[in-house]
Order: sequence, then C-alpha cells, then structure tokens
Amino acid sequence: MALVWLAFGVAGLVVLGLSAVLAGVIGVFLVYLQHNFEETYWDRKPDLDFRKATLVGSSSLDLGHWWDIGTGNIAYHDLHHFNPAIPSYRLRQCQKSLPDELKSHDVIRWPEAIASFRLKLWDEERQRLVPFPPRPGQAAIAAE
Repeated sequence: MALVWLAFGVAGLVVLGLSAVLAGVIGVFLVYLQHNFEETYWDRKPDLDFRKATLVGSSSLDLGHWWDIGTGNIAYHDLHHFNPAIPSYRLRQCQKSLPDELKSHDVIRWPEAIASFRLKLWDEERQRLVPFPPRPGQAAIAAE
C-alpha cells in the first residue's frame, strides 16, 4: 500500500480499495451461488453420495464468455469438484461436451443467479432450497 501511495497517491489507494471490494463481492457471489441454488443436493452421512454431491451439489453457471475469462472458468464448479485435475482453461470445453447422463441439473444463468440469493432454507420433503416463508399478512413469492 505504501508503494501505491508513493507512486499514485490517494487516487491509487482509492482504485486499489475499490478493486479489492469488487473482487470480494464477486468472490462471495461465486462461492455462494456455486452451492446454494434451488436444485442443489444436500444429505447427511452415511447416506451422502459423493458423486451426486459433486455433480448435483455444485452449480454450473453460464454468465457469459467474458465472465468465464475473468474468473478462470470456475463457473463450471460441478466439474471442478468432480475432477479437480481438469485445468481451469478446459472446464468450459468439458462442460459443453458432457454426456447427457452426467448432466445433473440445468445451467444457471443471470436471472436464476440473482434469484438464488433469496433461497435460505433446505426443504427436506421437496429436496431443494427455498426462501424464508412469508410473514403473516405478507404476499407469498413464488420460488420459481
């Protein structure tokens, strides 16, 4: 920070600080969305199925080509969990060529990504994440 201050002054520190905040927001957004989406998979031991947890319990995002470039293709998080040996630059290509039997859920796009932030509770009966129930007198919001 001292070097930034000496080289660029207050403007440099502001740019550095805003960059750090933006990177933090993007990081939290990705980590949250990669495991908290409506059709995810949660289970307890001994019933926990590792293969199902890696592919169904992690999302596959399609937030655009530039997003993939900026985040090192980590949006294909299900494949990252299933086989961490796949290099990040190959995740997008691998996701596109997955056989149908390994496609465990739909790809999440921006509308679903933003909507997923209201999903907070695991519904044991429906096996999916749901939003908090509405308060008495409050209109219900559809989860889909």
